[in-house]
Amino acid sequence: MNKTIILIVFFLLGSYSASTQNKKVIDSLKLELEQTTQVDEQFNLNIKLFERIQRSDLSKAKTYLDAAISLAQRDDADSLKIVVNKHLAEYFLFEHLYDSVYHYSNKALASKHYLTSRDLIDLYSIKGTAHYYESDYSKSIMTHMEAEVIADSINDDMGRAKVYNNIAISYLRIENWEEAEKYLNRSIELCKKLDVKRGLAYNLGNLGIVYKNTNQYEKAITAYKEAVEIARQLDDKYAVARNMGNIGTLYEQLYNLDLALRYYEESYDLAKTLNDQSSLAITTHNIGSIYAKKRNFRRALQKYNASLSIAKTLNEKSIIRDNYLGLSEATEQLDRFDSSLDYRKLYEKYNDSVINENHLKDIGELNIKYESERKEKEILALSSDKIKNEAELVKQESRIRLLTIVLLTGFFLFSTVLIVARNRANNKKQKDIIYAISETQLKERKRIAQDLHDSVGGLLAIAKTSLENLDYNNETFNDDIDKSIELLSSSSDQVRKISHNLMPSELIKFGLVSAIESYIDTIKGSDLIAQFYPHNMEVELDEAVQLNVYRIFQEIVQNVLKHAKATELNIYLNNHGKHLDLMVEDNGIGFEKDVKTTDGIGLKSIESRVKLMDGTMTVDSYLGKGTTINIKIPLLK
Repeated sequence: MNKTIILIVFFLLGSYSASTQNKKVIDSLKLELEQTTQVDEQFNLNIKLFERIQRSDLSKAKTYLDAAISLAQRDDADSLKIVVNKHLAEYFLFEHLYDSVYHYSNKALASKHYLTSRDLIDLYSIKGTAHYYESDYSKSIMTHMEAEVIADSINDDMGRAKVYNNIAISYLRIENWEEAEKYLNRSIELCKKLDVKRGLAYNLGNLGIVYKNTNQYEKAITAYKEAVEIARQLDDKYAVARNMGNIGTLYEQLYNLDLALRYYEESYDLAKTLNDQSSLAITTHNIGSIYAKKRNFRRALQKYNASLSIAKTLNEKSIIRDNYLGLSEATEQLDRFDSSLDYRKLYEKYNDSVINENHLKDIGELNIKYESERKEKEILALSSDKIKNEAELVKQESRIRLLTIVLLTGFFLFSTVLIVARNRANNKKQKDIIYAISETQLKERKRIAQDLHDSVGGLLAIAKTSLENLDYNNETFNDDIDKSIELLSSSSDQVRKISHNLMPSELIKFGLVSAIESYIDTIKGSDLIAQFYPHNMEVELDEAVQLNVYRIFQEIVQNVLKHAKATELNIYLNNHGKHLDLMVEDNGIGFEKDVKTTDGIGLKSIESRVKLMDGTMTVDSYLGKGTTINIKIPLLK
């Protein structure tokens, strides 16, 4: 059940000091606003006041945002309107109006050239937080990771600290304690380095949740109390309320119900004062849980219903789910079995939609792959059973020979097309590109011809000889038949492998994402740990695009395995509608910036493939600090 209150509000770039100092800054900004007549300066001051006041008084903060909107409209400057859109997305996040959050954040992101890198970090963080509140934790993590990439690109420790916290809270929701702890400790380290006490308080509170759920109770209590102490120094009632609630959950787990209730009620009172609806929903549910454990089920029902009402307003699916479970258990104790069953069904419905939604999809895809592979094996087994006489063996041999001819013919035709294309090239650059591709294909043809000759050809020759020498009257006749079948089965496997190298079955059946995931699985035995982050890849791509991007990805990974001496590899694949972005980064030895000609480092054929698709490629590398390859491929509509 959802007992803990996660501290998610640490998503903005502005860092705030204690309340007294913050009040002085606000007063100073107000004075400046009264004295200036410049529109741009008035606009900036109103935005700064909105940022400063929004946590303590959102309605008052909105008046400054409205003033900024009015100034932007009067000045009719696109740059000001983009900034307004960003802050409107921020405002609607506080109001829990998520459709408006996506609308304004997307409008702002559509004009990125007007925004600073820090603005972009903010926008992705705001969108990620909205996804989190809608219980779409997968999207939340992916969106925050986009913010992380930007923070890394400008070496922004403050941005990284906040993004790490935001990623961690989504991992908390899906109960991945190991990943959550990893990201929280990263954020805590940066907060200490930067002396950001507010961020430190939030992270400590969330770290307490990890400790509590991994049965490290003493560490959990220490983390919560440190967080409360820092929050009180900052006069941050919001963080105090949430951490008091978390301490309550710990005492509830230790079955000290009276102490747990005391902390819950104190948290509830603070949340009510702050109109913190999310905290109110969780704390009210938790109070209901205490009454249920005290066997005061009627009082528990009141609290669960009150919490359910708030959670529905916020569309907080995880809290809705937990309240339905509480209502089911309480009504059962009151012998209201029909109601209990109805509530239980609603609980199961929401339980499926909260955490398991994406996991069930992944499991379904894995099952499809498993079933496909199983059926392929069954087909091969049936074929082996049928090949019980010489005539069927000869047929099988003919099929394999035919497949060999088709493969070689296909490569011959493809090579011919490349030669024609090279002859029609207008300039040296195009000739170089086609030459590089031809060279790559020639090597591939040689490799496949060698594979066919050494493996398939040899096995078929042996099988043919074995069949010709069969003696029907010999006692070993059945053994000889079995050996021949085994040789032909091996031939079939070899052809299947060669076919897979030409066109991976995962790419044909399940698409680019699945093919990349499958390829990554094949390198798991190496010292390289690879992570893949696809985004917006639900729309099916053109087959030619998929194949070329897959080949580019393969060559990059092979380069890393051969040359980079890397231990970590991150692959990002994003569909932006009009273009596809592939980014591959490793932590290997890298190379000097001057070595950008791509000669001698295995990148020439990759660059050629990219240019053939009218794409662009940038390589960013430093000695000892790894390499990042960014590829953008336009998508034809």
